[in-house]
Order: sequence, then structure tokens, then C-alpha cells
Amino acid sequence: NILPKGLRYVSTKDTDYKITNDAYKKIPKNWGHELIVHNSEKYCMKYLVVDYGGRCSVHYHKNKDEIFHIAQGKVFIELWKPDYYLNFNMSNISKFESEVWRTAILKEGETLHISPGIAHRFKGLSDKNIIVECSTHDDPNDSIRIIPSSKS
Repeated sequence: NILPKGLRYVSTKDTDYKITNDAYKKIPKNWGHELIVHNSEKYCMKYLVVDYGGRCSVHYHKNKDEIFHIAQGKVFIELWKPDYYLNFNMSNISKFESEVWRTAILKEGETLHISPGIAHRFKGLSDKNIIVECSTHDDPNDSIRIIPSSKS
């Protein structure tokens, strides 16, 4: 079973409404893994299961509009101003990281909206961290990575 404890998928396509997790696609990441629940041309929903200390890449999306809801654990979020990274000399990564625009620690039950163009990164602070991501369509070509992800 690849679903986090307490989460399940109910398919209305099945005439008997079986509970299954076959619809989920698991994508391993350096920081944990993604479970894609649904991705259509209009919207996407996924679970981001973040290991303790795992950090996603600093990245932004040209088109994707995201809402992160912390379902379990505690997550540190960093945000950079829109377009800040476009004119930055990326040979000095530590200077870039030090000029973060906003930071927040999001706890279970808290939610954050991230508009297109805002560079962001999250880090898991608890043993098990689950972020529910609801967004517009998820297109891998729309993710522009600035600094790679890292393991815990």
C-alpha cells in the first residue's frame, strides 16, 4: 500500500465503488516522493510525502498556480520574489539563498497559496510530512529548477 496512513482513493468508475490505490502514481524524489492523485488539463492533486530534512529544489512555475495544505507534520517554506532569479548571477548560490523574500513554518492544518513566478522550496521538519498539493495542470516542462533538491 503506497498511500500514507489514513488516506484512501475511492473510484466512482467502479460499479461496486471499491476502495483502491491503483489510481495513484508514485514518483520517487530525493526528498521523499510524490503520489499523483489526478492530473488533467484543468487541475492537479497530489500528496508530497517529505522526509525529515528533505528539501525540494528551489523552483518556480511559469503557469502553475499551487495551494499547499499541510496534512501531517511541519514544513519550512522559503519564497523568493517573482522574477528575482532572472537577473541573478547563479554562480553565487549562497548569496541567492540568503536573499530569500519570505519564510514560514507551516504546521498541520495550515495552507499556503503560491502564484506562478514565485520561486519556492520546502523542507520537512517532522519525521513524516505530508503536503496536499492542489494546483492547475502539472506539466513537468513548467518547472524551472534553480537549485537542486537534497536528501535529509
